[in-house]
Amino acid sequence: MLWPFLGRFFERQELMLEHKFKDPHAVHRAVGLLQHLATGELEPLEFQLPLAKVLCGMPAREVFDFGPPVTDAEAEESSNLLTAAIANAPILRDMSIDGFRGSFLIRKGALSTRDGAWLLRVERVSYDVVLDRFPWGMSWVKLAWMEAPLRVEW
Repeated sequence: MLWPFLGRFFERQELMLEHKFKDPHAVHRAVGLLQHLATGELEPLEFQLPLAKVLCGMPAREVFDFGPPVTDAEAEESSNLLTAAIANAPILRDMSIDGFRGSFLIRKGALSTRDGAWLLRVERVSYDVVLDRFPWGMSWVKLAWMEAPLRVEW
């Protein structure tokens, strides 16, 4: 759901150079920051990260090492990204960051592979009808640094 904003976000965190992560540490940091974006947690845990690993091109079996907790500057940039995502989807109007996380980012789902792509099946809820009114697509995600595309079924 946040894919249109991630490249710039990672660049602002100085994790990327020419649309690629600078080094393995940068990938780990990006995975943790992506989880922070979704949940607000300052110290992401390994078992929570399969989707974040896919979105950052990190092998699922690679052991995660985030380093120090999310900094104040990283938390502020995260809030800015979430505020921008809400502002760019007029259907959300004045939704809070916590409301956005709870409604759209923290959801039950199943992640698997199929036909050379990742497949994320998200548990549907009644308010998913607003997803069609977002100004960006959410059925397929393929970022420059991802190993394989991600198909999302809402």
